[in-house]
Amino acid sequence: MTRIPRTIFDITDDLTGETLSSDDAVNIQFTYDGLDYEVDVSRESAKKFEDFLKPYMDARGPKNRSKGRPTSGVDGNARAQNKLIREWAAENGFTVAPRGVIQQEVRDAYHQSH
Repeated sequence: MTRIPRTIFDITDDLTGETLSSDDAVNIQFTYDGLDYEVDVSRESAKKFEDFLKPYMDARGPKNRSKGRPTSGVDGNARAQNKLIREWAAENGFTVAPRGVIQQEVRDAYHQSH
């Protein structure tokens, strides 16, 4: 009988040092202060990490990390609102370029009228 070698990988929780089952292991990748990090943790630790970061994520929202064409960083909701502001501005005597940054005075006037 021929013996077939096999490799067994253990997943270790980077916080506790405990061995994790593949069902309980979560790989978290994040960047902080320009440095990339990656940790393997339990589902419970991953939930704690997410709960800790949630206020920060909610305050800023995700940043587009696409490696394709550079974007302005404006998400779909902001684009829709910018479109509404441009339409309102044109109807109310403001001159606004069809693309680019909308002047703060125009934004303020729009928000005051709504």
